[in-house]
Amino acid sequence: LAGPPLAALKKGLETLQKEHRTQAESLRQKLARNERISKQDEAWLDGEANLVDEEQLVDKLSKALDYQQEVGCLSEEDATIFQRLVHLLEPKKAGAKQKRPENIKPAAQKVKEPPKPVFTCKEVAKNWQRIEVLDWFHAHGENQSETARHFKPIYPNLRIKQPLVSNWKKWRERFATEGGALVNAKQLRQTQHPEVTEMLELWVVKAMEDGIVLQGEVLRQKWAAFADLAGILEDERLNHMD
Repeated sequence: LAGPPLAALKKGLETLQKEHRTQAESLRQKLARNERISKQDEAWLDGEANLVDEEQLVDKLSKALDYQQEVGCLSEEDATIFQRLVHLLEPKKAGAKQKRPENIKPAAQKVKEPPKPVFTCKEVAKNWQRIEVLDWFHAHGENQSETARHFKPIYPNLRIKQPLVSNWKKWRERFATEGGALVNAKQLRQTQHPEVTEMLELWVVKAMEDGIVLQGEVLRQKWAAFADLAGILEDERLNHMD
C-alpha cells in the first residue's frame, strides 16, 4: 500500500476536519434552537463527525521512522482510514460526479452506546414502573432480591431494594382488591357518562399511590363531585341510592 507524502496526508486530514467542523457546527446550532434534524444527521454527528481515528493514524505515521514502510504494514481498519484521506487529495472534475475509488471499503460507522442511567435524585415509582418490575418478578421465579438487583441499574433513581419490591407486591394485591370497588362504582354510576369514569379512574390511581383507602362510599362521593365538574344535571344521573 503506497501513499502520498506525509505532508499531503496531513493536508487531507485538515480538509476533512474543516468540512466536518462546518457541518457539525450547523447541526449543533439547529439542536440548540430545538430544531429537528434527520436520523441520518444524528447518526453522523454521533459517529463519523468524530475524527479521532483519523487524527491518531496521522499522528502514528508522523512518528514512524520509515513512513512508507509503516503505510505498507497498516491494519485493514487503518488502511481504510488511510485511503479515505488519500481520496480527499484527488482532484475533482468540474461538472462530473466523483467516482468512488475501487476496493475502498466504507469506514465502519462509529456507534456510541447510549449512556447508562445514573442516580441523580430519589424518585417515586410510577404505576407502569411498578407493574414492569412485578411482571418481571412473577416471570422469573418470584425472587424479590434478584428482582431488585435486576432493576437497580435500570431505574437508579427509584433506589429499588428487596423491601420495596415486597411493598409493591402488596400494593398490587391491594389494587386487585380495591379495583373491584372501582368496577362496582362504574357499574353503579358511570355507564352513561364515560367522561366522569375517566376522571374517577385517574383519581383512583393517584389515591392508591398516596395510600388512601378506597371504599364504595368514597367512590360514590367522588363520582358525584366529578359529575358536578362535568356539568351533568341531577336528573341526568342514574339514581343508585335505593
